[in-house]
Amino acid sequence: MYTTKCNKFKGEIETYLSKEKNIFESRMDRVFRMLNIKTKLNQASIRKKDGYHASHLLFIMSLLPLLKIPSIHGFCRKQWYHWCVARKDAFYRFQRNPSRWRSFMYMIILKISEKLRFERCPLKERYFVIDDSPIPKRGRNIENVSFIYDHSVGRTFLGYCIVSLGLFTGENFYPLDFAYRFGKKRHPKSPGEKIGDPRSISGRMSHEAKHQGKVQLALQMVQRAFDRGIRAGYVLFDSWYAWPSLINAIRRINEDLHVICRLKDSKILYEYKRKKYRLSALYQKVKASMRKDSRTGLYLKRVTVVLSGSSDPVVIVFAKGYQEPDDEQIKGKK
Repeated sequence: MYTTKCNKFKGEIETYLSKEKNIFESRMDRVFRMLNIKTKLNQASIRKKDGYHASHLLFIMSLLPLLKIPSIHGFCRKQWYHWCVARKDAFYRFQRNPSRWRSFMYMIILKISEKLRFERCPLKERYFVIDDSPIPKRGRNIENVSFIYDHSVGRTFLGYCIVSLGLFTGENFYPLDFAYRFGKKRHPKSPGEKIGDPRSISGRMSHEAKHQGKVQLALQMVQRAFDRGIRAGYVLFDSWYAWPSLINAIRRINEDLHVICRLKDSKILYEYKRKKYRLSALYQKVKASMRKDSRTGLYLKRVTVVLSGSSDPVVIVFAKGYQEPDDEQIKGKK
């Protein structure tokens, strides 16, 4: 067991890049040094027992988007040994290592918060953003791969669903946390589910992916962000997450934390003037009193209701005349 020695944590690309004076590399270098990436990796126990340093491999992987290379396979296929002589197996072992990436991300965001002084931004201008993204996969033999329904295009695909939490400060967006989940329906030729020991890092992630839904994962991420000392005034998410249970649970985390979301017409009832209505019925009741807003040009109506499971007043804003921007046509979208 040994560790390949590098004069600097960047390794073999140091000489080449210093001669070429690559602008983007020098900026990445300053960012890595400013954020103490090598130290944070060690603190999060993300280290390699042999081969190349974890910080060296992470630096190369951070450069790939700037080089417009979509994957490690694409980088290694080019055989750019003047950048890095590490082969694909070194990167793949590093990616497969069940490391504490969640802790590492929070260490980095707290360091960025300290450098950029997030506290100068008013609390009401800081937002947690919850969203989920489909990750399609082609191979049916990938561990725990399953069929996932993508509501944005209205079809099912083979892959995973990634639930993520970010922080928007009014000027920039920062990723905070993530979790993945898979469905119950699998390809007939796929191997069985592999759920590890919940006491281990990889086992806990796979246990969450199987037994917890997206709403539970989102709530846990908001709670972890607060436990780490990251604050925001609002939580933003789309209509899929607009469940009273999630909204009330977020409000219980902190009284200064509010929710802004788009509602969906479902069986959820809203109490208005001591009567309960579904969203569509409530709209029919108040649409005659909608007035045109001079700033937006939309017909608006603000209604104060009581949400199920809570005594706090909730404001619903009905809008008429709004049309979603349609700049990009998604193939197969309904």
